Amino acid sequence: MFVILNEVKDPLFAGAKMNSRISKLAEKIQTLHPAQIAEVEDFIEFLRTRTVERGISHNAATASNRAFEAVWDNPEDAVYDAL
Repeated sequence: MFVILNEVKDPLFAGAKMNSRISKLAEKIQTLHPAQIAEVEDFIEFLRTRTVERGISHNAATASNRAFEAVWDNPEDAVYDAL
């Protein structure tokens, strides 16, 4: 059992190229033992979760930049800006 993505935003997977890669992956997955297919599914879920978590971390860091600017931009710490 496997899932084919309906929407992929990566330009490397655009159009026919995406369909070709998905087809090749599907063929390979179909040759696996059911336990291995479960591992593939787990790995795919891991990749999806990691991507989401990285996005959340990046957004949190970006959002906190303005809050920390007053702390970071001060004359006492100017010496560290050159590092």
